[in-house]
Amino acid sequence: MTPQLRAALIRSLYIAVPTGLLAALTTWQTTNNTKAIIIAAGTAFLAPFIIRFGGEGLYDTNRAQKGEVKAGDVQPLPSQLEPQLSGPAPVR
Repeated sequence: MTPQLRAALIRSLYIAVPTGLLAALTTWQTTNNTKAIIIAAGTAFLAPFIIRFGGEGLYDTNRAQKGEVKAGDVQPLPSQLEPQLSGPAPVR
């Protein structure tokens, strides 16, 4: 798994899990039908999961392989990271 896919997986779970839980609780308030609760929670979970992990992760991985990584991307390539200064910061 590439670093871009790993970052997209984590970001997708941050959105998908609470969304699925809220959908399950909301559906549970209106019905005790277990099948309806599972379908509502599953749909609410899968939508952001597929978009974030599948779509964004594959898109960012493809761009990283082509060298088209920008500063605002999820996971820049190690060669594109800015070097760290070893000494103290200059005083102005």
